[in-house]
Amino acid sequence: MLDNTLIYGVSELAEPHEHVMKDYHIVLMGHAGGKLPGNRHIRLPGRKVTELVLTMQQMLGMNVTTWGSWDKTSRTITEIL
Repeated sequence: MLDNTLIYGVSELAEPHEHVMKDYHIVLMGHAGGKLPGNRHIRLPGRKVTELVLTMQQMLGMNVTTWGSWDKTSRTITEIL
């Protein structure tokens, strides 16, 4: 089942005390139909959650080139692919 699934989990804030909104703790489970390799741990300091959401949308075949509102991005996270 997880071969064709992508499950995404993220904390609301990376550092709740300071309300830091970068360097989130994120879990991706599944292989998204073979598009996401598994069995890895990746740290990507300084990357944004909007970049991850845009990457996931494109990975799942959506024709999206930008994502976000106040933190809009057109940059993807190719390191996870």
